[in-house]
Amino acid sequence: MVKLSKLHLQAWIYIALIFSGFLTLSNSGGRVASTGLGNTGAPGDQFMGQNPIYCNNCHGGNAYIPQCNIAVLDSATNLPVSSYIPNTTYKIVTTVSPTLGTPIRYGFQLCATKGTTTTGINTWHSPSANAKITPTNGKTYVEHNLNSNTGVFNVYWKSPVSGTGKVNFYSCGVAANGNGNDNGDGAKNTSLSLAESTTGASEELKSFDKIIIKNTIVKDGINIEIKDLDVEHYNIYFVSIDGRSILKSPIKNFIPLNQIAKGVIFYYILDNTNKIVDRGKLLKIE
Repeated sequence: MVKLSKLHLQAWIYIALIFSGFLTLSNSGGRVASTGLGNTGAPGDQFMGQNPIYCNNCHGGNAYIPQCNIAVLDSATNLPVSSYIPNTTYKIVTTVSPTLGTPIRYGFQLCATKGTTTTGINTWHSPSANAKITPTNGKTYVEHNLNSNTGVFNVYWKSPVSGTGKVNFYSCGVAANGNGNDNGDGAKNTSLSLAESTTGASEELKSFDKIIIKNTIVKDGINIEIKDLDVEHYNIYFVSIDGRSILKSPIKNFIPLNQIAKGVIFYYILDNTNKIVDRGKLLKIE
């Protein structure tokens, strides 16, 4: 057995630290691009035994406690969708947002698969300037492009052909302090499932005049006209422009929204089967 002197041992530790730092810095241009590894938790990503290896396995500090959100938006209306129509282009917005502190760098990975299989739905295009598209191991990932100072990443995606069934999106986001290693960072993984729509875009919402939003420019709240309807079977959901759920409320004549920040928000009215019966856009003012 070869014994290492204290000096040699220190030298090897120093080399290992340099190599570790090099790997961390190289990941600043995207982990898939630098290592070929996905860490979103998707089938076929990097695993250790039966356990997926996420971004937070390395960037696992609690400095920022980030949240990661995937929103699939209709590319024409910018409204979030709850199912996809085959052969249709959607805008995918991944948002990494801290709940504590102020990170100065952000990173992410995103991929889509056919259900829970390893088959990638790799129809990404036109990423935002802080993102890029990188293929590896039968899947194509969208990931950060160098050091992004924003946690919002956009890309367009074309849904698969009819009969594909459920599509799962997987993502992992990193909020980093930019010190060149993974100490003091934070990360969070998330996923989103979209079922295939059985109706076309023009048939998705039929005319629904039982619940009418009376004011689309909102200061304190919205006024709702209810026509001969058992409102106990309906709820209204308010969603931010980046797809985050803001508020859920039962249907009533007045719903206060004074706690919501100004800007564009979307609303969805769902019945008790979670079918969308109406949707639209509001402008919240102060």
